[in-house]
Amino acid sequence: MSERRVLHDASGKPIAQLRKKKSPEIHKSIYIGTMDDEKKCAVKKKGLMDITKCDADIIVGGNKVGSAKGNWRAKTFTFEVDGNEVVTV
Repeated sequence: MSERRVLHDASGKPIAQLRKKKSPEIHKSIYIGTMDDEKKCAVKKKGLMDITKCDADIIVGGNKVGSAKGNWRAKTFTFEVDGNEVVTV
């Protein structure tokens, strides 16, 4: 069974939805799309062997456009788009 969450803008209006993939798999996938259930973006978890890391690929239109890399113990993460780091938290 898939989980569904509605994403809202700052004024509280629903603008998109987030869904987990229905079928079981090793690398978890989350889809972000329109309220009409159109998939626009996917985030797919990777690198499950190191429990201190939580990395994911960002996929748009079937192509990898970026990645998210993090360390849950240090509570830090970075986003890269087209090989360029765009944010570090």
